[in-house]
Amino acid sequence: YRFLSGDETLNRLYDLKSFKSDLDHSLCFNSDIPYGYGLGSSGALVAAFYDRYCLEKTQDLVELKSILSATENAFHGASSGIDPLVSYTGTGILVEEDGKLSRIDTDIIGRGLFLVDTGISRRTEPLVDAFRDKFMSNSIFSDAVAELSTYNKDAIHAFIKKDQAKLNEAVRLISGVQSEHFSALIPEAFMEIWTEGLVSGKFNLKLCGAGGGGFLMGLLHDPEYYPPCLDQYDIIKI
Repeated sequence: YRFLSGDETLNRLYDLKSFKSDLDHSLCFNSDIPYGYGLGSSGALVAAFYDRYCLEKTQDLVELKSILSATENAFHGASSGIDPLVSYTGTGILVEEDGKLSRIDTDIIGRGLFLVDTGISRRTEPLVDAFRDKFMSNSIFSDAVAELSTYNKDAIHAFIKKDQAKLNEAVRLISGVQSEHFSALIPEAFMEIWTEGLVSGKFNLKLCGAGGGGFLMGLLHDPEYYPPCLDQYDIIKI
C-alpha cells in the first residue's frame, strides 16, 4: 500500500482506498505457493491484487506485463512482470526476441521434470541486486549470463516442440554454466548431487528464480529413471 501510494502512475490504476480499508479489516492472501522459494509467490499475490483492485483492466499482454512488472517492483526492486502475468492469465507465456508476448499451452506431464525442496527460504530482492551488480562489474560473469540466455532459449524452443533430446541437452548446458558461474547461489548441500547429474548424464538440476535456496528444478533424461541420491529430499514430480 505504501509503495503504490507513493507512485504517481500506479496509484491512479488501483482502488487504493478500498485496498486500505480491506487491509484494516485483516485482509490476507491465502496461497499454497511457498514464500521465498523461487516459484512466484509474489507474482501470484500481485496477480490477485490486480484482479481485485485494478480500476480499468487491460487484455493487452504487453501493457498488462508492464503494469504487473511495475506493481511487483514493490517486492523485488526490478521485476520482469512474467511471474504475475503467468499467474493472472493461467497459461504459459512465450516472450519473443522483439518483445511480442503470446499465450502457450504445453503438456508438461511425463516430461521428466521435477522440483527438489532445499528447505531454505530466501528473499529475492538482495539476490537480484547482487546479480545486477556482478553483471555490471564482471565481464566473465556477464559473458556467462549471455551464454546462459542462449541455452535457455534453446530449452524453451525444444520444450515447445516437445523435442526431448534437445531439451535434455539444453538443460545440461544450463546446469553446467550455473555450476561454474552461479555456484554461490547453489546450496552447498546440493553441489555433490548437482555434479553427479552432470557427470552421469542421467539428470540435471537448475536454479529456480533467483536461486540461493527454495526449489531446484530437475530434468530426468530418462523419465523412467529416478536418481537414488535424491531419496533423502522432498521431491515434487511435475
